[in-house]
Amino acid sequence: MHLHPSLLSELASGLLAWVDTLTRITVSAWRPPHGETVHLTVTGERHDTTRVVVYGGVDFTEDVFADLQPGGRQSVALSVLRFWASGSAGVAA
Repeated sequence: MHLHPSLLSELASGLLAWVDTLTRITVSAWRPPHGETVHLTVTGERHDTTRVVVYGGVDFTEDVFADLQPGGRQSVALSVLRFWASGSAGVAA
């Protein structure tokens, strides 16, 4: 499932809506080699064990994703996703 929000808070909120319906959840951030965007992905399983991947991208901002280098990937805690959904900018995953 591809989400198309324009703001980090909107993308985080959309991903959290999916988190509530899944088990075995992982969240990650990936910055493509061009470095201009960051893609957030939630992976999990539905109750019938169907694997689900939900993702979307936002513009890279140094204040939120300072440690994420072009081509880099890192795990994101659910608490960080909730923080971003609240509309707050802050420390990267």
